[in-house]
Amino acid sequence: MGHYYPEGLECQWIIPKRHYYRSLFVKSASELFATQKEYHFFDQMAEDCEKVLSIEGFDEKMHLYYMEALLEEGKITQALNYYEYITALNYNELGSKPSPAMQRIYKDIRARADKEMYEIEDVQKLINDNEYPRKAIICEPDTFRLLCRLEKSRAERSGHPVYLGLITLTTAEARQGTKPSFKQQQEQLKDVLQSTLRKMDVISAFNDDQLALLLPGLDYKQSEIVIKRIENAYYNSDNNSDGVVLLSSIHPVLSE
Repeated sequence: MGHYYPEGLECQWIIPKRHYYRSLFVKSASELFATQKEYHFFDQMAEDCEKVLSIEGFDEKMHLYYMEALLEEGKITQALNYYEYITALNYNELGSKPSPAMQRIYKDIRARADKEMYEIEDVQKLINDNEYPRKAIICEPDTFRLLCRLEKSRAERSGHPVYLGLITLTTAEARQGTKPSFKQQQEQLKDVLQSTLRKMDVISAFNDDQLALLLPGLDYKQSEIVIKRIENAYYNSDNNSDGVVLLSSIHPVLSE
């Protein structure tokens, strides 16, 4: 599943047909989501939205349906992370601020979030929060996967690859077969990442000793520089007193 006749990218005659089938696809998806919304099939709606967004990641309606489905499922943090990612990406790449519809869904997300129980740190964060995130986003692997698929869709259109970083925390003992816990060090590394990365970058913990990074808009050389900056920041902090070593690598977001 993908764009109509992708091998004919340079053929002028294919452009109107591709536009027609894209419009038909978006219209059909919108009708499906409207029906799912009417019958409260929000779990299926969220799942189908992810599939559509992996192909058509540029239609605002699709983003709105997805966030609405997440809200109705009670996945408030995931909805907020997704909103922040999309708006930060548009703001950084296009200089565009959220549309009225995006502002409304943001208010809905905040209204749902305000009903949740908070620790004092959460209250402080809300007090100091701005409309645009100031730090890289930390999200669950499922959200990370969807954002990678969105960036893959963008890359296919632009012709510029998107890169992932993978950082593994280890020690000499771990490499000899002993498996220590790196939960504390991983939290410390997250702090370093959020102070080092851009607000449009995305972080996700895949297990206790590995963190994946999505670095949109950077080429391989720039990604290398970012990874080196992260390593230097971590090693120059107080977090390296226990001999933890970072093993880092960079990979393109591969086609399925």
